[in-house]
Amino acid sequence: MNPSLTQFFSVTDYLLALPMLLLTLFALAILLIDLFLPKQWKRVNAFVALAGIACSAAALGKLQWAYHVAQSQHLGFINTGFMGTLLIDPFAIYFSYLFLAGAAIAVLMSIRYLEIEQENHGEFYALMLLSVVGMMCMAAGFDIVLLFIGLELMAISTYVLVGFLRRDKRSNEAALKYLLLGAFSSA
Repeated sequence: MNPSLTQFFSVTDYLLALPMLLLTLFALAILLIDLFLPKQWKRVNAFVALAGIACSAAALGKLQWAYHVAQSQHLGFINTGFMGTLLIDPFAIYFSYLFLAGAAIAVLMSIRYLEIEQENHGEFYALMLLSVVGMMCMAAGFDIVLLFIGLELMAISTYVLVGFLRRDKRSNEAALKYLLLGAFSSA
């Protein structure tokens, strides 16, 4: 008899991971939306990415509020999830906000740049969101496996982002060097 995942993971686990799950869903939505957008509407991908960052920040704000209410009233707030691998504390909340703010600034700065370079694809914004998910996993990780998964998710996304300008030889060289450095350090 195979136990189902509901025996291992509770609703609390998914609520603690909600900011990361929202960013992942928005990254997947950007990839799907980009398939159907005409070339002149590719700017919509950036606004979907900003909406994902805003939704993730709102979910993170709810987590922060619940954490502080539980601490001030001496209630038991379950801040660990997924069998003790994820820990939501003020450290993780602070750095998650920092990562989200950095991603929002990067998205705003990249809108015009990608249009100038004529490389305005939805993959850029999806990879940026997935990179932030990896960073948030590292900030909230309480287990070495989750830390490693977060590091690799962030690193693989940034490898592709470094080499995103396919026609630029310097971009391709930098991506290859970064990939080799990351592969050797992971090994």
